[in-house]
Amino acid sequence: MDGKGLLSAAIGNNLENREEDVERVKSELSKRGYYTRQVENGIIDAESTNAIKEFQKDKGLRVDGVMMPDGETERAILADKTYDRTDRARRNQIVNN
Repeated sequence: MDGKGLLSAAIGNNLENREEDVERVKSELSKRGYYTRQVENGIIDAESTNAIKEFQKDKGLRVDGVMMPDGETERAILADKTYDRTDRARRNQIVNN
């Protein structure tokens, strides 16, 4: 990873899924209220796949549950600076605290 993005490799079902990448994605999606569990590991699971898909749907992206380095979903997450002001994010903070 070059320090600019979240991913060093693609993540999603049946892909390489480097644990450090998955953990960063879960954390970023959690901040935005999409991943609603505590971020405890870097293993792709149904919850993280669904969180990616929901984020993709909300942002008008291709909904496939896959993220590529410098792909549209990664770029959308990195560009989304409003996450701390969303109702979804606030609800997630309450659940996880």
